Amino acid sequence: MNTAVAHELSAADRALCVLPLCHINAQCVTVMAPLASGGSLVMPHSFSVSSFWGWVTDHGVSWFSVVPTIISYLMHHEGPLSGDALKDALKDVRFGRSASAALPPALHAGFEEKFGIPIVETMGLTETSAQILSNPMPPKTNKYGSPGIAFGTEIKVIDDQGREQPAGEEGELMVKGIV
Repeated sequence: MNTAVAHELSAADRALCVLPLCHINAQCVTVMAPLASGGSLVMPHSFSVSSFWGWVTDHGVSWFSVVPTIISYLMHHEGPLSGDALKDALKDVRFGRSASAALPPALHAGFEEKFGIPIVETMGLTETSAQILSNPMPPKTNKYGSPGIAFGTEIKVIDDQGREQPAGEEGELMVKGIV
């Protein structure tokens, strides 16, 4: 439900799941969020860089969740459509979602420029049933290099003695669900 609410999903949305179902990102985010919002899901057998954009356009996908490695593969693959023709074919995609590893800011910006699709960077943990942090949805501004702000959770960073750390300091991440 956190994902459905954070990403403003509705029954009109259709997700593309190309991640392995043994991973929390596929299970709780890309499969369960459309069920919670009444949307639908396209689930091919596995990821294919050469088929990805065809699945998106052929099935009317409005969002997808991927990892930075897939974003890199898509950036470096030349398909039958490119440039403005590809951007035009993808104009109905509301957003892509990146998680499971930090998304390098240059890759983030480059993907958005090349494909015209905003990427919402998030962070989750298997122990929390997925998403705990999310950048805001477009048209609000993402912060490149950041997994976002707490969504459906309370987050704090503590030191070795359990004291809350000020912004910018390293420590242990503490997560509390508030739903």
